[in-house]
Amino acid sequence: MIIIALGANLPSREGSHRETLRRALPYIEAEGLHIVRRSSLWLTEPVPRSIHPWYANQVIAITTRLSPDAVLAALMRVEAHFERERSIRDAPRTLDLDLITYDEFVLDTAHLTLPHPRMHQRAFVLAPLSEIAPGFIHPVSGETVEFLLAQSDRTGICRLRDVPAIMGVVNVTPDSFSDVRPLVETDLAIAHALQLIEEGADILDIGGESTRPGAAPVSPIIEQTRIMPVIEAIAAIAAKRGRLLSVDTRHTSSMALAIRAGATMINDVSALGDDGSARLLAETGLPIIMMHMQGVPLSMQNNPLYA
Repeated sequence: MIIIALGANLPSREGSHRETLRRALPYIEAEGLHIVRRSSLWLTEPVPRSIHPWYANQVIAITTRLSPDAVLAALMRVEAHFERERSIRDAPRTLDLDLITYDEFVLDTAHLTLPHPRMHQRAFVLAPLSEIAPGFIHPVSGETVEFLLAQSDRTGICRLRDVPAIMGVVNVTPDSFSDVRPLVETDLAIAHALQLIEEGADILDIGGESTRPGAAPVSPIIEQTRIMPVIEAIAAIAAKRGRLLSVDTRHTSSMALAIRAGATMINDVSALGDDGSARLLAETGLPIIMMHMQGVPLSMQNNPLYA
């Protein structure tokens, strides 16, 4: 098992320390390090104890074809993106990525020691590790993670509550009932989407057909002329910043075009009611939001009843 520990106690370009850890994961994946498990976030006191801010910590398990040295180089590139400055030891940092173990490798070189020489003493590594790999056995000592955690100092560590993901909505329609001002113009919609990214949205939801109660249907052609320029303009930016790009559509043809342009999630008010949409989404494997209504937006509030 390949284990990487993440830590941060200073804000970065992506926000607070806990936001930094969340935003770092897509960059790690982009380096060819496929994340298969990840722990909760933990709030931990600096080691050794000091007046520095407390850390947000996390542990992930990965698979990769890269060598240990190549993994280390990849982690340093991710740190550099988040403006990690290597100065004095134990100084506060925007992002710290440590290669903890690499399967059963035992290594001791000038720049890399495996397993990490202090992992057995660090509750901020052992506690999250026990979440994702309770059967983990230290490659050198042969001790279980539960035993090592019981022997460590756990006075300065607590599990953080999960934080909801935030969706920012971009309705490229003239008749949205939720926007202060319509975003019919492409430039306005793109600018709004980019602003939502900067304000911390985890998901951008682009829609070109109003589904408010009583709304008249919009043809797929009109919908696509509204949403595709926006999707094409922001897809690469959303991917680079680790955001999901959701498309709010009930039309299979619009889904296919949006996915080709870089959409990474489909939000369908008809719950895949259009012919071919279920097959398309099954083939792509993308996340799906399936909504429910009785009928269509034009009629869904006409005496809706349930047994």
